[in-house]
Amino acid sequence: MAETTVQMTRKSIKFQQGLAFLTLVFGVVLIVMGASEQEPGKPSQSMINGILTSVAACVWLVGMRLAKWWLHD
Repeated sequence: MAETTVQMTRKSIKFQQGLAFLTLVFGVVLIVMGASEQEPGKPSQSMINGILTSVAACVWLVGMRLAKWWLHD
């Protein structure tokens, strides 16, 4: 019979995943708010900040997913 080994994930990685997800949600909210106040032909500063925040949060989230896989106790 094959054995399955379950290994614990570091709590800091789980915490950072949660923060990255919340940052992603915040970025999407900024994009939506910026889209509502946008002038024709010119993106608002909120929308630009939201896009940058969302991209950074996605990179952070993917990094934490890889760290969760790579660094386990």
